[in-house]
Amino acid sequence: MLRNISLLRGQLFDNTPNPTYLSADKFWSNIQNYPIKYQEHDDELSIELLVPGITMEELSVTTKDNTLKIESTKDEIISDFRKVINIPSTYDISTADALLLNGILTVSFQKLKSALPNKVKIRNKQITK
Repeated sequence: MLRNISLLRGQLFDNTPNPTYLSADKFWSNIQNYPIKYQEHDDELSIELLVPGITMEELSVTTKDNTLKIESTKDEIISDFRKVINIPSTYDISTADALLLNGILTVSFQKLKSALPNKVKIRNKQITK
């Protein structure tokens, strides 16, 4: 009987989840693989990233040479998060605007004036005899 209890206890603890399965490091390393949503409108580009659990103070959003860099250091236990995204040259990098709402970071850029379509005015000329 004692042997059976010992055997059952061993099986119970052998079947517990591996602590690394539940670790924060694994969660934060997976954030690197979260999808990025791009939405291009007539005059604007919006980029959305999931950044659950990251506060505004823990985020850094920078732009340079048509590159958007998003970084976060949660704390010394959890690994760093870093995304570098190339922005098309048709967008004005200096117009970057970032919004963090409910774990979603949205960064928007305005299209360069020179990249917008130019509406050509049509003139009407009457032919006289």
